[in-house]
Amino acid sequence: MKSNGRVFYSYIILGIALLAFAVAIVIGYFFVGLICLLTGLIIWLSVVVIGDADGHNGLIGVIMMIAGFVGGLAVFIGIGIRPNIFGGQELRAEGVALALTVLLIFMAIGLGFLGISNLEKKMAFFNKELKKFYKLYMKEDNE
Repeated sequence: MKSNGRVFYSYIILGIALLAFAVAIVIGYFFVGLICLLTGLIIWLSVVVIGDADGHNGLIGVIMMIAGFVGGLAVFIGIGIRPNIFGGQELRAEGVALALTVLLIFMAIGLGFLGISNLEKKMAFFNKELKKFYKLYMKEDNE
């Protein structure tokens, strides 16, 4: 199977994982939803990286950052807020800290992939200019 086909199937798996995440969140099982999301991300990321799909680093970074927001929100809703006896909501410090930790980890990974993507673009431009210079130098050297 070609790598593009594998990447396409990995997007289908990621979509199914997001659908399972949404269903679990609506039902009220926040951690099951988070497990579905993370499992789908792991499968998607491994297929994209192993599939040697060129130019996907920027996309990986964006999806990881979105997953960080969604995962952090699920953790925050799951254990960051609790109803109090007066009918309102109260914040729990450990839930907020865990949600921010999830967000930080995914943001760091996503920004790393975006940095790699930008570096690839700059290196491609540099290699193109270097080839032009080399051809010009070799042309002058032969004359």
